[in-house]
Amino acid sequence: ARELEREMAQVVASEEIGEVLGPAPLFKLRGREREQVLVKAQHRGQAVAAVREAVGRVERRASQRRAQLTVDVAPQ
Repeated sequence: ARELEREMAQVVASEEIGEVLGPAPLFKLRGREREQVLVKAQHRGQAVAAVREAVGRVERRASQRRAQLTVDVAPQ
């Protein structure tokens, strides 16, 4: 999660999209640690593109570590 947070922070900052919050710990599920990273932005499309880029950068490394990435787009 820390690696993903750094990647997202770089993309979001370079594009001046919004801000990245986290990672914040969540409850354990089936013995696995979980963390949440939140991207706050005014424009949904730009935020989704930034998250897609950041996830693409770390996805292969995460799978090698048996980590899973899940993205939930939920405008509030």
